[in-house]
Amino acid sequence: MIIQIAKARPYNHFSAYEVATDGTYINRYRTLVVKLPDYCASAADLGTVWRVLGPIKSREYQRDGFTIREDLIKPKRPKILRPIGELLATWISDNVAGVGTTKARRLVRAYSSEELNQIAKTEDIEVLSSVNGISPNTARLIVDEWPTEAMWAALEFLQESRLPMGVAKRLARVYGDEVESKLRTDPFVLTAFGVSFEDVLGIVGKLSVAVSDESLLAAIAERVALAYGHKTGSTVVPEKILIEQAKTVCQELSVPLERIVESALEKGTFVPAESGYQLVGNAIQEASVAKFLAQCAGREAGVGSTFATWEFSLTDEVIENALCLSLIHI
Repeated sequence: MIIQIAKARPYNHFSAYEVATDGTYINRYRTLVVKLPDYCASAADLGTVWRVLGPIKSREYQRDGFTIREDLIKPKRPKILRPIGELLATWISDNVAGVGTTKARRLVRAYSSEELNQIAKTEDIEVLSSVNGISPNTARLIVDEWPTEAMWAALEFLQESRLPMGVAKRLARVYGDEVESKLRTDPFVLTAFGVSFEDVLGIVGKLSVAVSDESLLAAIAERVALAYGHKTGSTVVPEKILIEQAKTVCQELSVPLERIVESALEKGTFVPAESGYQLVGNAIQEASVAKFLAQCAGREAGVGSTFATWEFSLTDEVIENALCLSLIHI
């Protein structure tokens, strides 16, 4: 039986889909659950495809007053056939006309990424069109639009990085085939995609990326500024507080604390503010809001909208009271 891991459960149990040879799911009356041995359970990432052999037993149990019925298989020698191909599926659906997410996922369930790469390079239209929903014309489009060598290397790099799939997809879309060089040059760009400072350090170690002191110091400065803003509501971090809160991290990572402000400014992480430093993203956002408010304040009441007659009754007192009320609710 060929299965694809759908959901992780406790104690090496996984919900799974049964997969047909054409990449489609086989409908089952009950949920299929597979219990993998300890030695291979850690490789069962969501989306991976496995061959499992063994008897299937039906089981039922109670949860929250409901009776749950499932089919359970405990294979003794499960074999992973295909690592998760979600990145490749996303690339195909984004770049090949007429191939949506469903068809792209069928492709990566039917064949491994390496097999698909070989099939596309040899222009084997017949094999591609054997996947349910892939016509010969669509197969030709897939072959014609197949990733370049550089893009293929980038997708493999992202797959091996074990980044969260959502992050990897966004990186591929933003940086394309330059994603590996971008991350190796400045891995802390990942913080802009929602990856925590600590997780980036882990990725740096795993990928053996050499990070300059300047990049590391700028990332530490950003971390401190974000934490300070979250705690105080201010987007400006005073230099004294920046130095105090960065000191321990700089010592742990053996980088020179005295260069943290200089590095953050040179890397474009910070811009100077009246009482400290501000993350450049926050500075841009505040400048945009200030410009919008200035434009609103500078036009005559009701101008630009037939539904803005309520502006005629605005006074400075009404505006001030509204702002004070909004601050109370924050």
